[in-house]
Amino acid sequence: MTKSDPRQPKARQRRPRASAVANRNKIIAAALRAFSEHGYDTVSTRDIAALAGMEQGHLAYYFPSKELLWREVVSSFNMEFDLIVRKHVEDAEDGDLLENAQSFFRQLVRYFAKNREFTRLMLQEFSSASPRRDWLVMEYSSPLWNRIKPMVEVLLAERNCDIDPAIPYFSFIATSLHFFGLHKEVREMSGLDINDNKTVDLIVDHILSTTLFIKS
Repeated sequence: MTKSDPRQPKARQRRPRASAVANRNKIIAAALRAFSEHGYDTVSTRDIAALAGMEQGHLAYYFPSKELLWREVVSSFNMEFDLIVRKHVEDAEDGDLLENAQSFFRQLVRYFAKNREFTRLMLQEFSSASPRRDWLVMEYSSPLWNRIKPMVEVLLAERNCDIDPAIPYFSFIATSLHFFGLHKEVREMSGLDINDNKTVDLIVDHILSTTLFIKS
């Protein structure tokens, strides 16, 4: 058996083909739509495959189980979420801590407003006990709270509020999830058009001012 020549260049790792990336993205988008509209337990991988316009076996090639697909949906959206956190926490330059905290939460509520299907899915998952909720808490929610708690404390110090920072933070999270996760129901009941940019601006300002004392 001959040894390979160390001077030989190593074989490059193959990048995923564009078609494979496109198929994964199509499946994730279809899964998000199905999960958010009908709930995890009601939807099958066959339903998701049909929504994505492919055979179930093709979907299973990329995601062998419904739970793995659900986790990939959550993880893909949390990548953007994590970038917002890193920008304002780990990578933030020294400066005005209050301005940084206000900017962070303003971007965060707009993230919920922009990604309404994902927001609806998170609202569903946190509304009842399940192994998925436990996984979300362990993998994302608890670590996130520990990372951004100091920014909530900055906001409270500015207002001289001597309360547990968990109270305004989780009021902010609950209000954002309900308002933008239930945007269809809100519109049906009240006629409030959350697709209107000015309306979204008013909602964002209201949520920030009533939960975290951030004025526009």
